[in-house]
Amino acid sequence: MDTIVSDRLDIKAQAWRVSFSKSPPKDQTVFMTIREPEILVATARPIEVAEALSSHESRPSYTTSWRRSGAVAEPAWAEKPLLVIWVPAEAANSQDMERQINGMWPAEGQGSQERLVRAGIRTSRVFWSDDRAVIFAAAEHSMDAIDAVLRFTIAERQTRALEQQMSEMWLTINEHKSLVHAVKTRHQRFQKTVNTMTERATLMLAASLRLATALEQLDPALNSASKRLYAELVLQGGLYDRLEMLDDPIEFAMDHYELANTRLIEARTSTLEIRLELLICVLLAGELIVFLLSR
Repeated sequence: MDTIVSDRLDIKAQAWRVSFSKSPPKDQTVFMTIREPEILVATARPIEVAEALSSHESRPSYTTSWRRSGAVAEPAWAEKPLLVIWVPAEAANSQDMERQINGMWPAEGQGSQERLVRAGIRTSRVFWSDDRAVIFAAAEHSMDAIDAVLRFTIAERQTRALEQQMSEMWLTINEHKSLVHAVKTRHQRFQKTVNTMTERATLMLAASLRLATALEQLDPALNSASKRLYAELVLQGGLYDRLEMLDDPIEFAMDHYELANTRLIEARTSTLEIRLELLICVLLAGELIVFLLSR
């Protein structure tokens, strides 16, 4: 990959816009493959470093979009590109660089909701947020650092998607609280919604389990330097604590909708039994009337 030179900084650096997808685009070369928490391919488009460093002034506003898979809508978190800037380690102490890097994120206390993660090990240092990352590392360690950053980006985005889904699910749980007791015939109209929410809770539980496995970095192909930086990013990003806080709510959602399904099935069965008994009584009464009239 060609080296990109920043005229403003007079140092060699590289910058890319990295996109993620489940299958490699036909017209692009795979930059890196991520295997956990799910298999994704990353493609990278080189951009000018000066443009990357100033792009915070016109950074696009992304809202969480949703794609539908079967009956369940999933957040399309992978559709947001990640701006990656690699700077040689010897430039880490440059005052001009430090000033421009700090300018890429709002200052603390300005009310920004953006999560900024700072992490470092002996061979590299990273500034990371949801849509951009700056990596200080020697050339021989740059790809290991990028590998850790991309893997962390997927894990953090999926964790945040789970948090958002759980926040939204609390609202639907509150709407369906009556379904766990005293279910009436009129509640049968909720069956399709309950089925959908049961599927969503199941997918959320599966996603949380895959994320928990990804945080352990069990893939033997991973480089030790990449694993150390990834572990530091996970620690600074609070992913262990955030996933742990999701365990009980997701389990509660599973239990809630399993119970709601059970109550709806019981109510439907009970209604059918009552109707069948009434039909039998009507038939018996009809036979009795016919018998009496025939005498």
